[in-house]
Formats: sequence, structure tokens, C-alpha cells
Amino acid sequence: MEIDMHNDIMSEGKAMIGVNEGEAVPKLIDYYKKGLFPLDRLVKFYNFDQINEALADSKAVALHGSQF
Repeated sequence: MEIDMHNDIMSEGKAMIGVNEGEAVPKLIDYYKKGLFPLDRLVKFYNFDQINEALADSKAVALHGSQF
């Protein structure tokens, strides 16, 4: 049985909403300039020889939140 996606969504009062992440970039830049988006605290850079530390930090953040 083939279902027409448009009719299936509309028949039950559902809506499809898309988000384009690129639309948020200008706002994030503005927030950063105003001191409202702490990008510097969200990003950490590692040298290649620190790859194991980077992986461990990534796992720690996933489990416990930011450790930086």
C-alpha cells in the first residue's frame, strides 16, 4: 500500500516544520558579540599528540557535562 505523505500529514492535523541551522548563525554571532553566547567555553582545541586526552574529555563531557 502506497501512502501519500502530504495527505497523511494533513488528514490528521499534523505539521512538518524544518529547521535550517544556517539561519541561526547570524543570531549566534550577535549573541557572542554581546557576551550572551560563551563560544570560547564550549570549544577546546588539542594538538594531535593529545588525541587520547581529547577523546577522554569528550567522553567525560558526554557523561557528566562540561569539565573545562
